[in-house]
Amino acid sequence: MAKTLIEEAAPQMENLQKRMGAGNTGASVLTSVRNTTKSDPSAAQFAVGDKLAVPTEDKFVFQQNFGGNDTYGVICAAQSASGQKTAKSLYFSMLDRSVAEYDDSLKATGVIKYAKTDAEHEVFDKSHACATVGEVYDLIKGKTLEVVAINQVKAARYNAAGQVTRVRTRNIPVFKFA
Repeated sequence: MAKTLIEEAAPQMENLQKRMGAGNTGASVLTSVRNTTKSDPSAAQFAVGDKLAVPTEDKFVFQQNFGGNDTYGVICAAQSASGQKTAKSLYFSMLDRSVAEYDDSLKATGVIKYAKTDAEHEVFDKSHACATVGEVYDLIKGKTLEVVAINQVKAARYNAAGQVTRVRTRNIPVFKFA
């Protein structure tokens, strides 16, 4: 069936290919496709009850660039509250994250939400006191962290020019040493 459908839709497929522009399809793209790593959006998403075992092996520390800014983290063994075992990307900045709240008119409210609660703030406090990202890694390596809460905040969404274009709900995980 696939072959027949492709043959029947060939004129439309070729027209769409032209719309994508020369060099944006075919063999010229395959090299990039074969060498581009796939991202896993769930790899940096957390739920209450997730436990992360932070390895001591430096080979699991990583660097990624988002919007021209380098960010660092560590790949951790993870277990969900239901017992599912997987791997998760833990960005060091998550441990003491602070996010400004915005309202629907795209204005800052003056409220800041943090990766802590009144009851759980040890991980936040200790990581916030670190002067370097390396110190944060040294603080958590070999330990297990558990997500004990998810703080939600309406945060700004920016365009390429750095202007606030809309708001979205962001989840800020709160960690404790398990």
